[in-house]
Amino acid sequence: MPAPIFADGATRYRVPYKRNPHLRGFDHDLLRRAAVVAIEQGRGDAYVRSVYKAIWAEEANLADQSTLATVWDNAGLEGEALLKAADEPRYSERLDRLTEAAAQRGVFGSPTFFVGDQMFFGNDRLDFLTEAVKAAHGEGDG
Repeated sequence: MPAPIFADGATRYRVPYKRNPHLRGFDHDLLRRAAVVAIEQGRGDAYVRSVYKAIWAEEANLADQSTLATVWDNAGLEGEALLKAADEPRYSERLDRLTEAAAQRGVFGSPTFFVGDQMFFGNDRLDFLTEAVKAAHGEGDG
């Protein structure tokens, strides 16, 4: 049975959702380091979309590195190269620095967004985030 909060969010945002039975097996640090690599390459958007789709819509077992590489290949990323780069010590160090900087700014979870100094945490705050972005850019309602 799907966790209601995730199913409700998927319904609200009109995105597919399947409860992934493999969540506990992922190397979350590897996924975070690979995200840093992809962002550095200017491919962060493709990376995030591919990983979220694999986890939340396809029930992919991202603990299996060949599956992970295929997910990235299908997103136009070079899966094997991304895996190799993510294992370089510099990306672990960079992730540590980025995590510390986020913690210093008050981030305690994901997703977290900032508009100026105002922090928005959680999917349930996206409407407030949208309003803040519009206000910051001088846009009215609609």
